[in-house]
Order: sequence, then structure tokens, then C-alpha cells
Amino acid sequence: MKIKQLTLYSNKIAEQRHFFEATLGLSVQEESSDLFWVQVGCTSRGVLNIIAITIVS
Repeated sequence: MKIKQLTLYSNKIAEQRHFFEATLGLSVQEESSDLFWVQVGCTSRGVLNIIAITIVS
């Protein structure tokens, strides 16, 4: 099984972003007011493996 994208939902998006950047050392690839994406790896074909974090209320 290959995971190409994983979406996590959170109501604490600022804290999640801080965790992924500061603790895990991942950089935000794209963002909007209610979600952000981080790259967690790259396949041998150059396809990004990403995690999308989106806010829920």
C-alpha cells in the first residue's frame, strides 16, 4: 500500500502547524486560511507524499 496523501482534521490548526514545523522539521508547502500542506517525503518517481491539515469546528 502506498499513501500519496493523508488528511488530518483539527480545531487547533496553529498548534498543528507549529508541531509539524518546529517539532518534526517539515516545511509548509501551501496554505490558506483554514488548511496547510506539508511534504513528508518523495517517491522514486518524484511524486510528493503530503499531509493536509484542515480546520474543523
